[in-house]
Parts: sequence; structure tokens; C-alpha cells
Amino acid sequence: MVGGTTRTRPSAASAGIYRPRRPASTLLHRIMRENLETYLAGGDHAGEFEANIPFHIEATYRQYLKCGILAHGFARVYCANCRHDFLVAFSCKGRDVCPSCATRRMVETAAHMVDNVLPRVAYRQWVLSMPKRVRWHLRTNPEVVSGLLGVFLRVVGTTIRQNSPDAPPGAKFGAVAFVHRFGSYLNSHVHFHVIVTDGVFSADADDTAIFHPALHLDQADYLSVQKKMRHRGLRWLLRHGHLDSAAVHVLDAPDHAGGWSVDASVTLPAWDRHGLELLVRLSKLITPPRVHKHRYCGVLAPNAKLRRAVIETAGPSGATLQVLQEAQQAMGLEEELSEPATGDRFRKSAARCWAMLLASHRRRRDRAAIPSMSVCLCGAQSVVSPWVSSRSSWSRR
Repeated sequence: MVGGTTRTRPSAASAGIYRPRRPASTLLHRIMRENLETYLAGGDHAGEFEANIPFHIEATYRQYLKCGILAHGFARVYCANCRHDFLVAFSCKGRDVCPSCATRRMVETAAHMVDNVLPRVAYRQWVLSMPKRVRWHLRTNPEVVSGLLGVFLRVVGTTIRQNSPDAPPGAKFGAVAFVHRFGSYLNSHVHFHVIVTDGVFSADADDTAIFHPALHLDQADYLSVQKKMRHRGLRWLLRHGHLDSAAVHVLDAPDHAGGWSVDASVTLPAWDRHGLELLVRLSKLITPPRVHKHRYCGVLAPNAKLRRAVIETAGPSGATLQVLQEAQQAMGLEEELSEPATGDRFRKSAARCWAMLLASHRRRRDRAAIPSMSVCLCGAQSVVSPWVSSRSSWSRR
């Protein structure tokens, strides 16, 4: 009772409720904590190549076991209006093992690419798989990954330009390459997924980007890329000393593909922004430290002359933009984002909070069910107290 009126808390159906995840109850967490020490203790003699377990692997596993556990640190969110508070555990921010952090990074990367980088043109996904004899070099030598990816992009770029009849000389394609490091059975399988513009870009007299779509790409073109990639890729490996001439002769036999496989049957039209974002998410499947998980190529490369002109049409779809505007209002961000909510406005880093990413990812009809730490159930603004990372710091508060 305050001022003669009774303050009631909204129900779960009328407001978003923060529900902490419980990683300790999941199967992956239980397997990890029950077997990690045994696995690490046998690392000196049980490794695949009789070698010690890399430090980044151990660090990733140990950080995952602390992720979302209140005992390893948390933030307290407090509402001075209704005195409601709750605790938010720290996350490990891992890139691969942790399902929660990996999903958050995947959604954020997809939203960034769709909103800021990828122009509104048609796309095609090119997938390259290489023979097992080459995968060992891909797994152990980053130079081989960069070299073969460069060869593949040059072959694909040539094919796209040849199928773009109205493109002038010097026109370039754009691409984002993802390096997958395992297969569907968690087996070590390094292969490439590359999202490529289904056409090329050129610049007019005013340096405006003009898109020239590729026409009539079919299975014959895929097989041609596969044959060229096999021949040029093996020559690259021979020239850099990764394979000898006998191995190249066997893998380059004309009567079979030699373990090289190219597929480009998945396409997305220019209007399918949600399909494009889904494709980017699926492409974000433990990566060594200081190794990029994706690379911008062609006119999308950071230093490309046409990049600024090409990405002008990047941005979320109209439906997603409407959801972001409603989420902005539901979380009480009108003062912080007082300008009109446009696509450019949501490119700011401040708009990349997890609740906003969830809003663009789910696109539900129930807009009020968007969880947020910034607004309490009573409608007042919540305050995040200083972080608590040790038992002593908690006892003093």
C-alpha cells in the first residue's frame, strides 16, 4: 500500500520475465564436469597425435563449467520502486562449446551482417569439401586454410563473372566465408561455407555500385568449379610443399573427383532477409584463439573500394524493424534512442543488447514477452548494482 493505493505486480502474460537458465542441469554440463579431470589427466598419452591437450581447449572447457553459475560471480538487478531484485550470473563468452554464449554470438553476428554489411541482392551458398588427405593439413596449418580458400574464391569469382553477361571488365563479387571445423558426427572435418553474391558489382562514373546478376548457373557450372578447384588446389599444395607429386597424381586422377566436392544449390532472393539471416546463423557452427571464424571477401572486404557504396542497401526487413521499434519502447529506451528508429539507428552498438537480439530473432506476436534487465515488472527502471565476483565482496553488501 503506497499513498492509499495498492501496487500490484503484472502477471507473466502481460510482461516479460527474466528466467535464469540452469546450465548445471543440462546433459552437456553434467558430462563435462564428471569427465573433464579424467580427460585432462590422460591428455599426455591419450591425445589423437600423442600430444598434450592445447591450453585453449582446457580453458574453454573450464570457463564453460562456470558459465551461468551464480557461485562464480553475478550482477544484482534491483528495482527501487517495488523492491524487487534478481541475480544474473556471469557468462563465459565462449565461441564454440557453450550453447548459450555461442548462440548469442551467432545471432549477433547474423544481425550485424544483415543490418550493416550484406546488400539487398540475391545470394548463393557455395560449399567446398576436401579429401581426407588434405583435411589434416587444414586442421594443423592455418596457412593452408587461407591458401585453399583464396583459390576457391578465385575460381568461384571467375565463374560468376562469366555468367554475368552485362558486367564490365573488372567487376567484382562479394562474399563472406565461414570455416567449419567438424561434421555432423562431431568428427574433425574442415570445410568451407561461403555466402556469395549471385552476381558482381561495378562502379559508375559517380562511384555508385551497380549490381549485375549472374544468369543460368546450373549443375554444369558447379562441376566445372569442382574440377578447377581440384586441379588448382592440388597444384597449390604441391607448390607449397604440403603434398608430394605422387599424392597429387593419385588425387588428381581424371576418373573420379578425388574427394573434392562443391555444392551451390542453395540460393536466396534479394527480398529474403530472414532466410539470409538464418543462413548466416547456420554457418556459425573449439576454434583456436586468434583465428577468424568468418572472413569478408571481394567487395565486402574491409579495404575494398566499393564496400561503402555496396553496403548502403544493407539493413533489416520492414517486419524486423517494426519489432525492434516495439521492443525499444517496451524496454523504456525512448530517452536513449530518442531519434526515429530507422535501420541506420539500430546499427549502433548500444542496440546490440541481448534482449533486442532476441526480439529480432523471435519476431513473436507477443511483443510484451521480451525479457529485459532494464525494466522491472512494475514498469519502473531497474538498476544493475556493482558486479559481485567473490564471496567477500558479496558479504560486504
